[in-house]
Amino acid sequence: AEFEQEYLASFTVFEGQIYKFDPTNVVEYEHTDGAEYFAGLDPGYRDATAFVVVAYDYRTEIFHVVDEYLKSEVATSEHAREFLNFIEKWGIESVFIDSAAAQMGADLAFNYDISTVKAKKQVLEGIAFVQNIVENNRLRVAPHCEHTLAMLDQYQWDTKETLTKEKPLHNDFSHMADALRYALYTYTT
Repeated sequence: AEFEQEYLASFTVFEGQIYKFDPTNVVEYEHTDGAEYFAGLDPGYRDATAFVVVAYDYRTEIFHVVDEYLKSEVATSEHAREFLNFIEKWGIESVFIDSAAAQMGADLAFNYDISTVKAKKQVLEGIAFVQNIVENNRLRVAPHCEHTLAMLDQYQWDTKETLTKEKPLHNDFSHMADALRYALYTYTT
Protein backbone atom coordinates (compact mmCIF):
# COMPACT_ATOMS: atom_id res chain seq x y z
CA ALA A 1 0.00 0.00 0.00
CA GLU A 2 2.85 2.38 0.83
CA PHE A 3 4.63 1.61 -2.48
CA GLU A 4 1.40 2.09 -4.44
CA GLN A 5 0.79 5.43 -2.74
CA GLU A 6 4.34 6.82 -2.96
CA TYR A 7 5.48 5.54 -6.36
CA LEU A 8 2.32 4.82 -8.31
CA ALA A 9 0.22 7.70 -6.92
CA SER A 10 -2.51 5.19 -6.13
CA PHE A 11 -4.57 5.98 -3.04
CA THR A 12 -6.54 2.77 -2.68
CA VAL A 13 -6.51 2.61 1.13
CA PHE A 14 -7.44 5.50 3.42
CA GLU A 15 -5.71 6.33 6.68
CA GLY A 16 -7.07 4.30 9.56
CA GLN A 17 -8.73 1.66 7.40
CA ILE A 18 -8.83 -1.62 9.32
CA TYR A 19 -9.35 -4.18 6.56
CA LYS A 20 -7.66 -4.28 3.18
CA PHE A 21 -10.19 -6.45 1.37
CA ASP A 22 -9.36 -7.43 -2.20
CA PRO A 23 -12.41 -6.81 -4.44
CA THR A 24 -11.60 -9.94 -6.43
CA ASN A 25 -12.87 -11.85 -3.38
CA VAL A 26 -16.43 -10.68 -4.06
CA VAL A 27 -17.82 -13.88 -5.57
CA GLU A 28 -21.03 -15.86 -5.61
CA TYR A 29 -21.07 -18.74 -3.17
CA GLU A 30 -21.35 -22.32 -4.38
CA HIS A 31 -22.21 -24.85 -1.67
CA THR A 32 -19.65 -27.58 -1.14
CA ASP A 33 -20.23 -30.83 0.69
CA GLY A 34 -18.90 -30.68 4.21
CA ALA A 35 -19.17 -26.90 4.50
CA GLU A 36 -20.11 -25.67 7.96
CA TYR A 37 -22.47 -22.74 8.43
CA PHE A 38 -22.45 -20.43 11.43
CA ALA A 39 -23.47 -16.87 12.21
CA GLY A 40 -22.44 -13.82 14.18
CA LEU A 41 -24.97 -11.58 15.90
CA ASP A 42 -24.44 -8.06 17.24
CA PRO A 43 -27.77 -6.98 18.80
CA GLY A 44 -28.86 -3.39 19.01
CA TYR A 45 -31.95 -1.23 18.97
CA ARG A 46 -31.04 2.33 17.99
CA ASP A 47 -27.76 0.94 16.77
CA ALA A 48 -28.54 -1.65 14.14
CA THR A 49 -28.80 -5.35 14.87
CA ALA A 50 -26.31 -7.10 12.59
CA PHE A 51 -26.45 -10.79 11.65
CA VAL A 52 -23.94 -12.36 9.28
CA VAL A 53 -23.98 -15.93 7.91
CA VAL A 54 -20.62 -17.54 7.16
CA ALA A 55 -19.81 -20.79 5.38
CA TYR A 56 -16.48 -22.48 6.08
CA ASP A 57 -14.90 -24.96 3.69
CA TYR A 58 -12.39 -26.92 5.76
CA ARG A 59 -10.67 -28.32 2.63
CA THR A 60 -9.71 -24.89 1.28
CA GLU A 61 -9.78 -23.11 4.68
CA ILE A 62 -11.87 -20.37 3.05
CA PHE A 63 -14.62 -18.45 4.86
CA HIS A 64 -17.47 -17.13 2.74
CA VAL A 65 -20.03 -14.54 3.87
CA VAL A 66 -23.17 -15.91 2.25
CA ASP A 67 -25.95 -13.80 3.80
CA GLU A 68 -26.51 -10.84 6.08
CA TYR A 69 -29.13 -8.83 7.92
CA LEU A 70 -28.93 -5.29 9.29
CA LYS A 71 -31.89 -3.45 10.84
CA SER A 72 -32.48 -0.97 13.62
CA GLU A 73 -35.42 -0.02 15.80
CA VAL A 74 -37.48 -3.18 15.34
CA ALA A 75 -38.81 -5.71 17.83
CA THR A 76 -36.98 -8.90 18.73
CA SER A 77 -39.83 -10.88 17.13
CA GLU A 78 -39.02 -9.38 13.71
CA HIS A 79 -35.31 -10.12 14.14
CA ALA A 80 -36.09 -13.68 15.26
CA ARG A 81 -38.26 -14.31 12.21
CA GLU A 82 -35.37 -13.32 9.94
CA PHE A 83 -32.83 -15.33 11.95
CA LEU A 84 -35.03 -18.44 11.73
CA ASN A 85 -35.22 -18.03 7.95
CA PHE A 86 -31.42 -17.91 7.75
CA ILE A 87 -31.03 -20.88 10.10
CA GLU A 88 -33.39 -22.98 8.01
CA LYS A 89 -32.01 -21.81 4.64
CA TRP A 90 -28.35 -22.42 5.50
CA GLY A 91 -28.53 -25.10 8.21
CA ILE A 92 -26.67 -22.85 10.64
CA GLU A 93 -25.09 -24.85 13.44
CA SER A 94 -24.06 -22.03 15.79
CA VAL A 95 -25.02 -18.39 16.31
CA PHE A 96 -22.30 -16.47 18.14
CA ILE A 97 -23.81 -13.50 19.98
CA ASP A 98 -22.28 -10.53 21.77
CA SER A 99 -21.62 -11.85 25.28
CA ALA A 100 -23.01 -8.61 26.75
CA ALA A 101 -26.42 -9.29 25.17
CA ALA A 102 -27.66 -11.82 27.74
CA GLN A 103 -31.28 -10.63 27.58
CA MET A 104 -31.47 -10.94 23.80
CA GLY A 105 -29.87 -14.38 23.96
CA ALA A 106 -32.40 -15.50 26.58
CA ASP A 107 -35.33 -14.06 24.60
CA LEU A 108 -34.19 -15.84 21.43
CA ALA A 109 -33.81 -19.14 23.28
CA PHE A 110 -37.02 -19.11 25.33
CA ASN A 111 -39.40 -17.37 22.96
CA TYR A 112 -38.15 -18.42 19.52
CA ASP A 113 -36.13 -21.62 20.10
CA ILE A 114 -32.94 -20.04 18.73
CA SER A 115 -29.94 -21.07 20.77
CA THR A 116 -26.90 -18.82 20.82
CA VAL A 117 -23.33 -19.14 22.03
CA LYS A 118 -21.58 -16.26 23.81
CA ALA A 119 -18.94 -14.88 21.48
CA LYS A 120 -15.34 -14.23 22.42
CA LYS A 121 -15.30 -10.48 22.74
CA GLN A 122 -11.60 -9.55 22.71
CA VAL A 123 -11.75 -6.59 20.33
CA LEU A 124 -8.12 -6.05 19.31
CA GLU A 125 -7.25 -9.74 19.18
CA GLY A 126 -10.42 -10.47 17.21
CA ILE A 127 -9.76 -7.66 14.74
CA ALA A 128 -6.18 -8.87 14.24
CA PHE A 129 -7.51 -12.38 13.62
CA VAL A 130 -10.01 -11.15 10.99
CA GLN A 131 -7.33 -8.94 9.41
CA ASN A 132 -5.16 -12.03 8.99
CA ILE A 133 -8.00 -13.89 7.27
CA VAL A 134 -8.77 -10.91 5.00
CA GLU A 135 -5.17 -10.13 4.07
CA ASN A 136 -4.44 -13.79 3.30
CA ASN A 137 -7.41 -13.90 0.90
CA ARG A 138 -9.27 -16.45 3.00
CA LEU A 139 -12.51 -14.42 3.09
CA ARG A 140 -14.98 -14.32 0.23
CA VAL A 141 -18.18 -12.28 0.23
CA ALA A 142 -21.29 -12.84 -1.86
CA PRO A 143 -22.08 -9.76 -4.01
CA HIS A 144 -25.53 -9.25 -2.44
CA CYS A 145 -23.97 -8.80 1.05
CA GLU A 146 -23.70 -5.04 0.58
CA HIS A 147 -23.46 -4.16 4.28
CA THR A 148 -20.53 -6.53 4.79
CA LEU A 149 -18.78 -5.16 1.71
CA ALA A 150 -19.31 -1.57 2.86
CA MET A 151 -17.97 -2.47 6.30
CA LEU A 152 -14.85 -4.11 4.85
CA ASP A 153 -14.19 -0.89 2.95
CA GLN A 154 -15.18 1.71 5.56
CA TYR A 155 -14.45 0.21 9.01
CA GLN A 156 -11.67 2.27 10.55
CA TRP A 157 -9.64 3.02 13.65
CA ASP A 158 -10.63 5.90 15.91
CA THR A 159 -7.93 8.51 15.38
CA LYS A 160 -8.60 10.74 18.41
CA GLU A 161 -5.28 11.75 19.91
CA THR A 162 -6.67 11.48 23.45
CA LEU A 163 -7.13 7.70 23.22
CA THR A 164 -4.86 5.69 25.48
CA LYS A 165 -5.61 2.42 23.68
CA GLU A 166 -6.25 1.70 20.02
CA LYS A 167 -9.91 1.04 19.24
CA PRO A 168 -12.18 1.03 16.21
CA LEU A 169 -14.46 3.93 15.45
CA HIS A 170 -18.05 3.33 16.58
CA ASN A 171 -20.27 4.13 13.59
CA ASP A 172 -22.70 2.49 11.15
CA PHE A 173 -20.03 0.05 9.97
CA SER A 174 -19.02 -1.23 13.40
CA HIS A 175 -22.12 -3.40 13.92
CA MET A 176 -21.53 -5.65 10.92
CA ALA A 177 -17.82 -5.66 11.80
CA ASP A 178 -18.64 -6.89 15.31
CA ALA A 179 -20.99 -9.59 13.99
CA LEU A 180 -18.33 -10.84 11.57
CA ARG A 181 -15.64 -10.75 14.25
CA TYR A 182 -17.85 -12.68 16.70
CA ALA A 183 -18.48 -15.32 14.04
CA LEU A 184 -14.94 -15.82 12.76
CA TYR A 185 -12.98 -15.36 15.98
CA THR A 186 -15.25 -17.49 18.15
CA TYR A 187 -15.72 -20.25 15.56
CA THR A 188 -12.00 -20.76 15.02
CA THR A 189 -10.68 -20.22 18.53
